[in-house]
Amino acid sequence: MGQIDMMEVDRKMGYLQYTLSKVERAMLKLQSKRVDIQHRLAHLNALQKQADMHA
Repeated sequence: MGQIDMMEVDRKMGYLQYTLSKVERAMLKLQSKRVDIQHRLAHLNALQKQADMHA
């Protein structure tokens, strides 16, 4: 079994943490877009009901 290169391990861990943080930011952005779309849909549904009542 070879000796573990701690600098290489640290470098790989840093890269994985960087990648994870990018993924987490992307997930938060998508979640925010999802909430925005839900609000728009609720607004459109309310407008539809209003239009149906006046039709």
